[in-house]
Amino acid sequence: MSAPKLRIFEVAADLEKWPTFLPHYRYIRYLERGANRNVVIMAARRGNIPVSWVSEEVIDPDKYEVRFRHLKAWTKGMEVVWTFVEQPSGVLVSIAHDLHFRIPPLSPIAEPIIGRFFIGYVAGQTLKHMKAYVESRSHGSPTDAGETDLSRRSQDRRDPLSSGQAEADSSRRSQDTRDLSFGSPAEADA
Repeated sequence: MSAPKLRIFEVAADLEKWPTFLPHYRYIRYLERGANRNVVIMAARRGNIPVSWVSEEVIDPDKYEVRFRHLKAWTKGMEVVWTFVEQPSGVLVSIAHDLHFRIPPLSPIAEPIIGRFFIGYVAGQTLKHMKAYVESRSHGSPTDAGETDLSRRSQDRRDPLSSGQAEADSSRRSQDTRDLSFGSPAEADA
């Protein structure tokens, strides 16, 4: 992604704002709110199909990671890690999903449906729209009006870059992975 690493991290960590720029998100409601830990109900759409789940979000500004643990719904137990890595072409934003369906005999059927059809789609749309959002604001101040300011917690680590990438990785027990990479604006729109 072509924006400062800190800004991308802040936008990814600020779930409350997601529905304002991620059109596939219906809402996010906080059940518990803290400085670096939240429990939220997240509701999105996969096309016209509404999906929702409860997640614990842990924000780690020192590692530049946003982690989720799904607490309820079909994805209960799934671990998700967002990482932000500087590269010569920009900031590589990755979402790794570790889904182990809780009813092992149904895993071979459930994991591809939940993982590829739902998780892969929602993650891909999230990265695509987040990329557009942060890049459209890359010429403004490090924290535009209305965005959360995690800079005090992450000790003001701004890293302006010229272009970027994003990827979603849906990893499951079967070791089947799906990568969605967005290296340029044209690829992001595809």
